[in-house]
Amino acid sequence: MKREFVSPEDINLKAKHLSTPLDIRRMEWQANYFASSPLLPRLQFSRGFKRQLEKFALLNKGFGALFVDYQPVNVDTYHFITNALKFEFGVSKSVVRYRLIDLGLLNDVRERKRSRIEKIFLHHE
Repeated sequence: MKREFVSPEDINLKAKHLSTPLDIRRMEWQANYFASSPLLPRLQFSRGFKRQLEKFALLNKGFGALFVDYQPVNVDTYHFITNALKFEFGVSKSVVRYRLIDLGLLNDVRERKRSRIEKIFLHHE
């Protein structure tokens, strides 16, 4: 895949080798998740993440090391930190995101709401 995401226009549902957009999303998630561990070793990545938190003077206020919801300030902070890590480690933003989640460093409450919506949507496909 050339991009970090697959849009509906990229998928030809009539092609016999593709089952559903859900299959494409699963493959994309697996690839990004698999890449996150060897490309972002726990110790080095954690140190880089800590440096970014210090750079932005972010404190864990009980919601997680990096908290993001729909508030613009939290969304901006999330993008600043993930972009910095993306460039520092030479990986995609998706890979950074999966590693943050895997290490328990990201609390994205937007994802919980999105997951519920996707479950409803995917159930009706």
